[in-house]
Amino acid sequence: MKKVLISLSALVIYTSAMAQQKSVSNTEGQKFILLFRFKTDAPPPNPGQMKASQEKWGQWMGGLAQRGILAGGEQVAFGGTTISGIKKEVANKPVVANNEMVTGYLLINAKDV
Repeated sequence: MKKVLISLSALVIYTSAMAQQKSVSNTEGQKFILLFRFKTDAPPPNPGQMKASQEKWGQWMGGLAQRGILAGGEQVAFGGTTISGIKKEVANKPVVANNEMVTGYLLINAKDV
C-alpha cells in the first residue's frame, strides 16, 4: 500500500511543479481545495489496477495543469502527531476518521466546482 501512495505522491508533486510554472490568468475564478482521502481498510490494488490508476490520474492532472486550473498541491505526511481536545492530548499517529485519512490536496482555480 505504501508503494501505491508513494507513486501517487510523486505524481502529485511532479504535476504540481508543472502547474506552478504555468501562469494562471483566471481573474474571475475562485480558489478551491480538493482533499484526497484514502480508505485505510481498502485492499491494495494489483499491479494492473495500479498502472491503470496512475495513467488515468496523470492524464487528469496533466489536463488541469495544461488548462491553468491547477495552482498547487502536496502529499500529506503519513505519520505525525495529532493534538486534540481541550486537554490537548497528544498521539503519535495520523488522524483517521471513519477508516479514512487525508493523503493529499490540490489547489485549483475555477469559476465553480
